[in-house]
Amino acid sequence: MSARDLMLVRSALLPAILIASAAAQPSQQPATIVGRISSGPPLDIADLEAKVQANPKDLDSRLLALRHYYDGPVVNPAFRDARLRHILYLVDTHPADPIAGSPMAYVYSTGGP
Repeated sequence: MSARDLMLVRSALLPAILIASAAAQPSQQPATIVGRISSGPPLDIADLEAKVQANPKDLDSRLLALRHYYDGPVVNPAFRDARLRHILYLVDTHPADPIAGSPMAYVYSTGGP
């Protein structure tokens, strides 16, 4: 088999390998992610931000704040800035966390949260 033929076979098999690999990896269900950040009584965003400021490693408070900003008004630049700050922390310090790869941590170029 020539090098060109081998390359064609590899490129033809790559999508199947990637799909099989993704299917074999356990994934956290969206309900689990939502449950993780929506449990307990609703908190005021000022209280959440105060908790995060007092303890920057308080991931639970950060995630609750992130949820608040994700559900908040898209046109509010202060919400967007605060949300981006929490996303950056999450991606920098907990990149393997399922929420880091969820829509809640997705950064839209324009018109989104």
